[in-house]
Amino acid sequence: MSQFSLDIKSLKVGSLEVDGDAGKVLASPGEIKENTVKVTQADATQTKIKAAGKSQPVIVINEDGDITVEYDIMTFDVEVMQNYMGGTLTGTGPNKIWNKPSKSPIIEKTHEIIDAQGATWLFPRVHVSATLVGVFSPTDVNVIRVKGTVLEPAKAGVTSVSYGNPA
Repeated sequence: MSQFSLDIKSLKVGSLEVDGDAGKVLASPGEIKENTVKVTQADATQTKIKAAGKSQPVIVINEDGDITVEYDIMTFDVEVMQNYMGGTLTGTGPNKIWNKPSKSPIIEKTHEIIDAQGATWLFPRVHVSATLVGVFSPTDVNVIRVKGTVLEPAKAGVTSVSYGNPA
């Protein structure tokens, strides 16, 4: 096992399994903009309970902070838009048009990130939302900005995050 985890070799996503397990068929969502993949865990929340007449807590309850996954997809494609934001596609072939839904749908995906050292970060269930970011510049690209919140998997015995070198 590597002493470090840095850079990214690949990011793949896919549909969750019917039984709530991590998706088994994962694919790249397209070109990911350099230096935009981030996994962040918020600080834990502490609830301190004091007894009457005591100046210090007698019980401290920790609740883990949310874990988020974020990245920008440079592949500005109508099918990628539909996959991450819902909506409908009209037309065929090169004349396809993405139509934004009137209400954002619930979209959950399995995410797998492999770092440059070959270790795998697996997030079986991530609620994703995506937005369009248009910069219309000759020195930058328009992107589909994806932000996801890691959720508790629906299948018993499956952890919300795993990291390492699977067999």
